[in-house]
Amino acid sequence: MFTILIRNGRSLIFQVGILFTLCIILTGTITFVSQHSGSNQEVTARAEIRGEILAREAKSTIQEYPAYEWLLRYWYEHADELDIEYDEDYGGGEKNRQKALTLAAHRPDLSVEYIDNEDVKTLSVEDQKLYAEIVYAWVVVRLDQVKVSNKVKYLFCIRTDKNYANQFFMFSAAGPEEKRGKGKDQIYPLGMTLNLTNTQRKTLSEAKAHSSHLADLGKNVDYYTYLGEVDGDSLFIGMTITKEEFITDVLMQTIKGAFVAMGYQIILAAICSLGILILVLKPLRRVQRNIRRYKNTKDSGSVVPDLEKINMKNELGELAKDVIELTHEIDDYVEKIQFFTADQERIEVELNLVEQIQASMLPQETAVLPDRKEFDIHASMDPAREVGGDFFDFFMIDDDHL
Repeated sequence: MFTILIRNGRSLIFQVGILFTLCIILTGTITFVSQHSGSNQEVTARAEIRGEILAREAKSTIQEYPAYEWLLRYWYEHADELDIEYDEDYGGGEKNRQKALTLAAHRPDLSVEYIDNEDVKTLSVEDQKLYAEIVYAWVVVRLDQVKVSNKVKYLFCIRTDKNYANQFFMFSAAGPEEKRGKGKDQIYPLGMTLNLTNTQRKTLSEAKAHSSHLADLGKNVDYYTYLGEVDGDSLFIGMTITKEEFITDVLMQTIKGAFVAMGYQIILAAICSLGILILVLKPLRRVQRNIRRYKNTKDSGSVVPDLEKINMKNELGELAKDVIELTHEIDDYVEKIQFFTADQERIEVELNLVEQIQASMLPQETAVLPDRKEFDIHASMDPAREVGGDFFDFFMIDDDHL
């Protein structure tokens, strides 16, 4: 394939471009292989960074409401009483909007987003329940967005006692196609309680001691962040991300790095190509253009000054000088040819003139004895070359003799 491209290439820059392209591809491949070899360590590092970022975002989502401590306590104590509209971004939200309008009508002096612990105490029992349901739906919607945008398998907030005996689900984020319920692989609603395994207990203990903890569970990676305490119980933000996602992310970053390296190579190749174009092809094309001009016009007067502009101390400069010398030699040869041709033409003109003079000296057939009817006489002379050495004439000596 490479041979065909070179053979069919119309210019040197095209051939150089093919060579640069192959080198860029080779460089990109080597870069990709070398960077991808350390992907296992990169997966763990990226998992921890991703967990930290998402945990901070989830934590800020919960704590952005001034009365979040009251809310966390209320949601836990009244989990079975709350009428919550989950995942309102996925086709719902009308019920929660009506609740917000109702609360605003009851307390027009308060803004739901800025209600603090003191303001909550001024709400009626009914409005406290509305407030808790409204904010819970908003928090879940935001966590849903965090989960989907970051492609997290599970994102949740749990509450557990100091012995880590069981976990009480405060929040669970869901995707558009995921169903909420208490079944296996479903997204758990508020109040779902599960027993903790020994591994999970150890993970939560490490997370509380060090603020966060990353657990490798084979196909998945679990990350927990300690959120704080409410009434002696600990709250954690947890998430589960498949290793495949991290591997995919590392792979994409590796590919990106390879393309960046290739991009630098392309820039370098472009600079080199520009240098070749200016320093090599441009003077070479000038030589080519003048050769063609001289071939068509044989005018060295216009060709030589243009070639003399290629004042380069390299092979192209030598080539320009050789072409100049060649034009001078051709001019000399042409001048000699023209001289010999002119001399030959002069000789031919003189011979033609002699031929005409000789022919005019001979009798013309139409003028031979027009008055004698008893006989005809004809004669011709065909010289072997332009002129001959024979002449003839005929005429009447008297009335009876020719």
